[in-house]
Amino acid sequence: MVSSPLVSMLLALGAPAHRASALDGRFAQQGAEGLLRELDALWTDASRGAAPARSAAIAIASWLHARRASSARVALQIASEGSDLTLAAALLVAEAPRRSLPRGAWRAELTLARHIGFVRSPWRMPHPLPPFVEVARRGAEARIHLGQLDRTLRLLHAPGVTRRTVVGLATQRPLAPEIASALAAHPRWWAERAVRDALLANPFAPTTLILPLLPLASRQDLLRFCERSRHDAVARAARLVLEVRDRA
Repeated sequence: MVSSPLVSMLLALGAPAHRASALDGRFAQQGAEGLLRELDALWTDASRGAAPARSAAIAIASWLHARRASSARVALQIASEGSDLTLAAALLVAEAPRRSLPRGAWRAELTLARHIGFVRSPWRMPHPLPPFVEVARRGAEARIHLGQLDRTLRLLHAPGVTRRTVVGLATQRPLAPEIASALAAHPRWWAERAVRDALLANPFAPTTLILPLLPLASRQDLLRFCERSRHDAVARAARLVLEVRDRA
């Protein structure tokens, strides 16, 4: 049984781009408070196991992550803070900026150290590095990171890529935010539960992507978030989802 007009609309629209456009239009029509109440009801139903709501929540998570810097997302966050909709407020927390070392940065650092000849062993890097070496290291690190990132993003759209490969990308630690965003926007891979579960289990996945997915997480994953999450917001939201689920 379909629980709300919002769920009906999202299930009737197959393409992610059509769903995103419909959600943009619904926000423009209803405003932040109206859409917020629909989202809160949808997440509550998804937490309690309603299959249509869970399918719609996947589309909502992708839309919210893609709109993380938009006026719509900001308006929903502000409206949730001043409302009595606790679940919606917990799942719309703004992501705190976090700096993570790009994959391959250590390789750039060691290669550069050998090239300049400051050390014989890669594990005896002087700290702090001389200023001109630090500038060169950062340039090498950025070039390696951008090259790997470009190849990875193209791999997601390759015709022969397998689910196992994509799940492996989603488990990378650290995980580049660009890869997480590309997975959330990809119609094929975002529909794969194994990919979403891998992102949920990755402590480097953006909170803007993790929070809206929590109503779909297993009880075991929610308990893990409560105990060992890197983000207080994720831990609080996971506890709230568990409470909603236990009341069902």
